[in-house]
Amino acid sequence: MRNKLLIAGTAFGILFVFQLNLLEGVSSKNWKEDKFADFAKGKPSQTEIKSDGKIYMAPAMKSIYKIQDRQYIWSSVVDSTGNIVVATGPKAAIYKISPAGKEIWKLALESLEATAITIDKNDNVYAGVSPDGKIYRISPSGKSEEYFKTDQKYIWALCIDSSGNLYAGTGLKGQLYKITSRNEGSVFAKLPDTHITSLAINSKDEIFGGTDSNGYIFKVDKGGKVFILYDAPEKEIKSVFLDRQGDLYAAAIQKNFLMDKTPAPVKSEKKDQKQSSDKEDDSEDGGTVAVSVSASGAWTTPLADDNKEMSKAYRSKLYKIDKDNRITELISTTITTLFDITESPDGNIYICGGEKGRIYSVSDKERYSLMLEVENKHLTSMSSYKGKIYICSGNEAEIYLMEDSYPEQAVFFSEICDTDNVSKFGTVKWTGATPQDTAIRLYTRSGNTENPDDTWSNWSAPYLVSEGSRIESPSARFIQWKSILMTSNRKNTPYLDSVTVSYLPLNDSPVISDLKISIKGIAVKERGEAGDSDPRLVELEKFISQNNSDGDKNKPFTRNNATSKDFYQEGALSFLWKAEDPNGDDIAFSIYYKGETESEWKLLIKDYEKNFYTWDTKTVPDGFYRIKITASDAVDTPDDIALETQFVSEIIAIDNSGPAISKPLVEVKSSSAKISFNIKDNLSAIAKCKYSINGGKWKTIFPDDSISDTLKEDYTLNLKLEKKGEYTVTFQAFDAENNLSTGSVTFTY
Repeated sequence: MRNKLLIAGTAFGILFVFQLNLLEGVSSKNWKEDKFADFAKGKPSQTEIKSDGKIYMAPAMKSIYKIQDRQYIWSSVVDSTGNIVVATGPKAAIYKISPAGKEIWKLALESLEATAITIDKNDNVYAGVSPDGKIYRISPSGKSEEYFKTDQKYIWALCIDSSGNLYAGTGLKGQLYKITSRNEGSVFAKLPDTHITSLAINSKDEIFGGTDSNGYIFKVDKGGKVFILYDAPEKEIKSVFLDRQGDLYAAAIQKNFLMDKTPAPVKSEKKDQKQSSDKEDDSEDGGTVAVSVSASGAWTTPLADDNKEMSKAYRSKLYKIDKDNRITELISTTITTLFDITESPDGNIYICGGEKGRIYSVSDKERYSLMLEVENKHLTSMSSYKGKIYICSGNEAEIYLMEDSYPEQAVFFSEICDTDNVSKFGTVKWTGATPQDTAIRLYTRSGNTENPDDTWSNWSAPYLVSEGSRIESPSARFIQWKSILMTSNRKNTPYLDSVTVSYLPLNDSPVISDLKISIKGIAVKERGEAGDSDPRLVELEKFISQNNSDGDKNKPFTRNNATSKDFYQEGALSFLWKAEDPNGDDIAFSIYYKGETESEWKLLIKDYEKNFYTWDTKTVPDGFYRIKITASDAVDTPDDIALETQFVSEIIAIDNSGPAISKPLVEVKSSSAKISFNIKDNLSAIAKCKYSINGGKWKTIFPDDSISDTLKEDYTLNLKLEKKGEYTVTFQAFDAENNLSTGSVTFTY
């Protein structure tokens, strides 16, 4: 093994590579959250995040009814007394529930899904079922009758005009039916698409709606004339809504994960084209939410996506089309699937989302907020009544009531902060406002797993001093805060607009790895130093030899060519290494050597900042040595926490002396001469031997055993003498380190 090391002329230690380049050294750091994009990565619970980066209490919301034997609520309406009526499935059924959560009646229908519902001024409910294409009329007391059967399979949307005529949006042929009375109706308009998925009607009895699979937003006048308002890039317009000013809002989705559970719509050529282009868009989306405003003053707010696979599969946008048909894209999200739209008492637009269970609010100034999040729910439908909002869910059929007042307390959970290392925590500070009868409390917890579990610390006691409270959570890599907003006056809410957590990452030792030692004669120097034009300048890739496990000494060594160059220097031995500090601290190196029989390390250089060094080995005797490199982060770290690490090479040979050639023995017989000699070296194997007669051409001579591979080799040279006279034979001997010795012998024939 030693001979292999000597021949290779290299040495290696155990290799570890760390690259943590985001840090800037061990110093106090601040984790500050004060923007919508920051807070939206957290988890709101009865809290509202507004676009100006403030967290408020959200309107109080409570579950009032859970439907045990149904999975989805597809559509909902509210009657004149505030009762909510919902269409459910599978196994189509209609439920009427009071605001107090009492079931007034339940009606099972003979179909798979009750997919659409509307209500007239007398509180008669009309329910469309799929895939039977039927519409039922249900009296306020729950008595039902089959009202109309279409020629289509699916009833997706219903609305009623001022004269009491019923309109039904259907699929698979994109037909809009007008039904004037029981069993009396016909196709009123045909859309150039497969499904009419949503409908709304204004005071002029103009009908607005959306389609699937081409994503059209359309208007139908009183005469049945269809006008396409917008050809959206998304394939489906899930819902449309007219606000009190007559502006139209439309929720567009790229893929409806709930509708995949029902029979798939017939594809059209344009739909396939949209899907193809959308796949290209998905690769560029990057998992963000952007909120943008068009000509009225564009702005964008990113929102991190915590589910990359979901973000590639689903996409939603909220469009606004004003009375001049001007289109504004209000929300674009890959985080949640926008399902339904309604209007709040103060004129804001509410939008509920699917798989994230989120509710957004958009004001007339086209600013928005993330109002709240219902955990583990797919929100599918919303209806409003006198300041109260009903919200329905899909993966478990449940009805919630949003009130026009605040809860007594609401909670916001921040995202998890990864400090990149075990850290000591300092103070937590926050800013906000607490009107009369309101308060804010902050708490923290910490742990060393990426997601909080039982191994994390408990939540701390509440921090009461907003200007700075000492964090009680133990040192750890991860930390999270939560805020509880409280009020005793349910018309007032406090708000939180920034939280700052300070911490100090614990210091880690620098890491040295991947030490390379050149073959002898290679010096490494800074670019720009004297000698750049030296004709002996060579590239390190050609001369650095690695002791690889595969034995390939000529495998190139990759390095930063912008840092150093290399040139020949007799007796030079160069070291190159990699070093990183996990905390990003600056590193100072010290380089030592020690002979195999010596007890103490000798210093070559101290407080050295580069990662390459050339040692003039002619300053030490030939022998076996080790190299030690130490790395310290004391350059910019306080002495009491500064750390040092070291890297020791395997044994290397320092051999600057040529091999010894013994005195040749000459035996002359007749016309020939036999010359015997040996070559010895103390450290390196004999590599080769050459001879020249009377200054002639150099020729190679092989040892007696034919192979040059030991510290001593015997040689026999047989010469044929062609003429009388004096002969001088000169020898060159090379060891494995390319050291050269010469010798000669003279004889007469």
